[in-house]
This record gives sequence, structure tokens and C-alpha cells, in this order.
Amino acid sequence: MKILNGKKYFEKNDIHLGYIKSSTFIDDPRTIEKPPASSSEYPLDFLYACADTDRDIIKHGASKLQNTIAWEFTSETAIKANVIENCFISLKTPASNIVNVYDYNNTPLSSKTNEITMKYENWLSDVGSYILYSFLVKI
Repeated sequence: MKILNGKKYFEKNDIHLGYIKSSTFIDDPRTIEKPPASSSEYPLDFLYACADTDRDIIKHGASKLQNTIAWEFTSETAIKANVIENCFISLKTPASNIVNVYDYNNTPLSSKTNEITMKYENWLSDVGSYILYSFLVKI
């Protein structure tokens, strides 16, 4: 990371390092000393008992953010922190298209439709983006 005129600029290596940390955290949350903070929108305690298929979707969400940020490097050698935030915000799924883990797990099996499952997967993908974003802002 570079600091120019008091502003943070991220380089490709910073993004890669954040992605590695986020992937490690997703695989085993106990391995990171300072994990990202949970928020009301993205509580992360469910990762300790998360299914492998859910972890794959979460990793895919982190990968989507990494790829989106990588496009910014096609014309720049370093990008501002607000560019990363804009990439994160642009990937967020609208609230009407998500179902969090607690609501999904409390939905009776007979009521779990493909639509509800898709909304849950959207939320998992958003969690992955949030985890990567959280590691990047801590750099």
C-alpha cells in the first residue's frame, strides 16, 4: 500500500494478500488472529459450522470482488480506498433478493423453494465480498 498526499492507495499485491487472508478465514475462522468484525447485516459466527457447499459460495463472492477490483488495475497501478468501496457496493445484492442464514435455517423444509435458496446463495456471496472488503480496509 502507498500513502500519497495522506490518501491510501492499494496495489495489486495488497488485493492479493487480502484475498488470501479472506480465503483462509472462510476455510477456518479460527486461523486468523484478528477476524473481520461481524455486522448486523453479515454476522460471521455461522462460519464455524458452515457446510462446504456454503463455503464455496462465500469464496465465490470474495472472488467476484477480487475480480471486480482487478479490472480497476487495467488502467491504474494503484487505486484509492474509495474505489474498492465502490466495487464492494456495486456487487451487493438488493435486500429484496437475499435471505440470511438464520431466516434460511428457520424456514421449514417444505417451504424452501428454489427462489429462497437463490436468495440465500446471494446472501452467502455478499458475505464473501464483505469478508474480503473487511480485510482490505484493515490493511
